[in-house]
Amino acid sequence: MRERQSEILMLAGEMIQTKGYDSFSYNDLSLRLGIRKASIHHHFPKKQELGLAYLKYWYEATQDLAKQLRQSRMNPVEKLQAYLDLGVKSIEEKRICPVSSFQADRWNINEEMNEVLTKIETTELSTLTSILEDGQSSEELFFVGEAKDQANLILSSMKGAILYAQGQGLDFYQRTMNQIVANLQGSPRS
Repeated sequence: MRERQSEILMLAGEMIQTKGYDSFSYNDLSLRLGIRKASIHHHFPKKQELGLAYLKYWYEATQDLAKQLRQSRMNPVEKLQAYLDLGVKSIEEKRICPVSSFQADRWNINEEMNEVLTKIETTELSTLTSILEDGQSSEELFFVGEAKDQANLILSSMKGAILYAQGQGLDFYQRTMNQIVANLQGSPRS
């Protein structure tokens, strides 16, 4: 990706995470980058193309993370902790998860963007499900029900805690994630 195009894409990502997809304009980008709107339109003729490019970028990042975790020598508890720690950076940078941001705008984005968003959601859930299945198999993580259902619960809690932490502070997020890990490391339930 060309340097200017990448610069536009990364700034758009920041704005998606701080303002929301629907709440920023090419004018906002041009003012921050010190370039004309025409330059942005040259790389991304329509805002939907910019949004789609960012979603594709984020999908690749999500796929890369899933691969790294699969290939890691960490045990399931360490993998879970590494996954949950991803929220810390967002909170420290006063951002929300880009997936959550697009989910909030789901009814305002086009079908192609929705398809990529769904792929990201599926990857996030399958990554977490895999970690939980491994932890259950190795008897390092304990929970009632299916790993997929537990992944749904954890991911929803994680994304919600990132939002709450914007007002309540990083400690809120860390305490919530620590509680999730502690609950999963509890004794086996019959």
